Amino acid sequence: DEIHFWFLAKDNNPNHLSTSKTDKFIGIFPSFEDLFKEIEDHQEESKGWLEDIQETIEEISNLTDEVQLELLKEDDISLANEMKIEKSLEQIQEIHNELEKIQENIAEIIEQAEKNNLFDNNLLGKFNHFQEMLQNIMTPELMDAMNKLQEAMQNLDPDQIAKALENFEFNLEEFEEQLDRFIDMFELAQAEQKINELTELMENIANKQTEMINKIEQNPSQTSLLNSKSTKQEQRFDNFEELLNESINDLASVSEKTSNKLDNLSKSAEIKNADEMLRETTDNIKNKNMDSALTDSNIAKENIDEISKQLEKIKEEFIDESIQEIKNEFISIINDIITISNQQEIIILESQGIR
Repeated sequence: DEIHFWFLAKDNNPNHLSTSKTDKFIGIFPSFEDLFKEIEDHQEESKGWLEDIQETIEEISNLTDEVQLELLKEDDISLANEMKIEKSLEQIQEIHNELEKIQENIAEIIEQAEKNNLFDNNLLGKFNHFQEMLQNIMTPELMDAMNKLQEAMQNLDPDQIAKALENFEFNLEEFEEQLDRFIDMFELAQAEQKINELTELMENIANKQTEMINKIEQNPSQTSLLNSKSTKQEQRFDNFEELLNESINDLASVSEKTSNKLDNLSKSAEIKNADEMLRETTDNIKNKNMDSALTDSNIAKENIDEISKQLEKIKEEFIDESIQEIKNEFISIINDIITISNQQEIIILESQGIR
């Protein structure tokens, strides 16, 4: 979106009534699409770092496995193995640095979302929770395991190093599990964000359409301004359709149900009618058929409102689906615990009297 403006300077001397005018200035400020694009860029950057971290963990795990196997064969630790352990410890520090970068990115996303009212409270809460998860993901146990490994390296005691490596690897596996959990939740939040973006964008289009109708009713003679506004609405709706098609593909791997609902919406009569009526509004304004332009605008608004309602419903159903999945997982865990407890009681009863 743009604001065009000029500065005018008038001579204060009554004998010199001259006026100077500057060239035109154009102030460009970000649209809804631009704001969401900036957030998505931060997220893609974070995903790249997360992938790097996963690769690094795999590499560390392979290195520690190699050292552990060689320690079983040798009495002393070789220089090559020392270097492998040192490299592993350096890589953990690199992971720590990348996690800090991800935290900064998420903080930027939260600030942008709050400042421009881009996320609903549910989605905003999830991104705040991600910050807490990242702060706690490098557990005290992992840091302690690193310190013990460094101490063992200084003493160059193979038995001590072997034990420290085992402890370090155990904590590294736990860290990897936590990271995988974070990535799954991050991808789920990204999917919810896509739907959130669609609803926000459509709400913005609906508000602009109301403004458009009021302008046609109040100032039908301002055809140049109305034509500009109507063309902009067409552009907004085109951007919405493009985002809708992107979201259908992006959500297919996360929620096939939601992806299918969005696909059905993209093929609906409301989308087709809204698109058609917005274009006819612009044509009628160009031809100065203001009554027809007003009628088309109102029909477009009805279709836009209906699309907005359907998107809200899809968003609610997606959130409900996510909650139900979590409930099912909890039920499965509880059932497993009950089964284990029951089996344990049977073992205790059957093992009585056995030496």
